[in-house]
Amino acid sequence: MFHFKQFDINDEACAMKIGTDGVLLGAWADAHVVSEQSPLRCADIGAGSGLIAMMIAQRYPQAEITAVEIDPDACRCAQANIAAVPTFASRISVENSDFADYAAACPAASLHLIVSNPPFFSGGLVAPNASRARARHQTQLSYAALIGFAAKALTPEGSLAIVTPADCRDDITMTAELARLKIRRLCTVTTREGRPPARILWQFSRTDGPIVSETLTLRHTDNTYTNEYRRLTADFYLHF
Repeated sequence: MFHFKQFDINDEACAMKIGTDGVLLGAWADAHVVSEQSPLRCADIGAGSGLIAMMIAQRYPQAEITAVEIDPDACRCAQANIAAVPTFASRISVENSDFADYAAACPAASLHLIVSNPPFFSGGLVAPNASRARARHQTQLSYAALIGFAAKALTPEGSLAIVTPADCRDDITMTAELARLKIRRLCTVTTREGRPPARILWQFSRTDGPIVSETLTLRHTDNTYTNEYRRLTADFYLHF
């Protein structure tokens, strides 16, 4: 059980466990808010334990979130985690669905925010466990499919926020350009001072505009957390 400031997460039944990537994305992704009274329609694709969906629900009280998860065990885990927080349970629905089916049924220009911590691996050995293979390899949820879906499903002011390995930068930039999605925010993440970038946080929109580019280092060389990382995650981590 992982304890956060406003909710707890049990990821025992999930093939992919809670990690820093999901917490970073949930804390970093921004939504364009018209007003505090206007519904904010969101989708968390590959929701796993429900962590990112619950973080978005905490940050945006007007958010109405669909958490899409193909694995039935992870889906039940997310449902239980969300049900334990009544203020979130009324605003987050968990859908046990293949991404392709959900994408086909989703109306065009209907979502204000799409978030996803998608599988990283497109090649190499595939895990023999089917659930873990789906969680780690892009067999059913690729970057290209996710970007293509966003190009259709986002409202004009909506955005797609994802986290990827840093070495995917060129491929994802090209894929987004072909789908006519524009990079609006980019955060290069380094796990420790002096090390090369490990992850990139991306935010895309259908509307062009200036790009906000930043870097984030998680730890100093003495292994203590940086102030930037503490500020980003302070609303969630108990020890921050």
